[in-house]
Amino acid sequence: MNAATERGKAFIRETRNKMEQLVLDFADGKLNREQFHVLYDRYQTQINGVQALLAEEDASHWSDILDGEHTIDIRSRLMAKAVGMLIYVNETNILLDQLGQVTIDPMVVSDLFERLAKNASTSTDEYPHIVIEVGSMGWALAMQGDLTTIIVVFSKEPTAQQKSAIVRLLHDFERANALILQRPNITPDQLAMPFQVIIRRAGRF
Repeated sequence: MNAATERGKAFIRETRNKMEQLVLDFADGKLNREQFHVLYDRYQTQINGVQALLAEEDASHWSDILDGEHTIDIRSRLMAKAVGMLIYVNETNILLDQLGQVTIDPMVVSDLFERLAKNASTSTDEYPHIVIEVGSMGWALAMQGDLTTIIVVFSKEPTAQQKSAIVRLLHDFERANALILQRPNITPDQLAMPFQVIIRRAGRF
């Protein structure tokens, strides 16, 4: 077995390990489905190409089939980004504040509230939530806290890890503003707004 063939087989083993890590990352909520599918397909295509070349008499050029885009670049390119959000007061369902550049059809908002109410009646989550695709706008994550309900619009489907980050932000938001949120005539300039972290950073978690 020549050196090129050994390197090719080692590459296949390493790539299969990467595929296994993808499976674990998705299970842990670190990837959304699009990231998983694109990367998994990329790795399998590379393996297929290298295996085909290794079957030839001259396998010295197996690495030529690899493309130039790095895995980290694919993850970054396909990562969901929070583009904006709406915050509502639970007691009145009145819009309290809007962050970022986002416009949601009132019918979509009404549908989200209805779905969230049904979900909340059976959910065991601390903060019941739903995620739906909203056409060309992207994806909407609606989450109900003790005092407020938020709708976060993402450019792509958010990962479980990103949902967990929103849970933490909502938890901190309600803890920081618990007394204010129970007063009448609340104005946004009264509130501590941890959500601005993701909006100012172009939705990067």
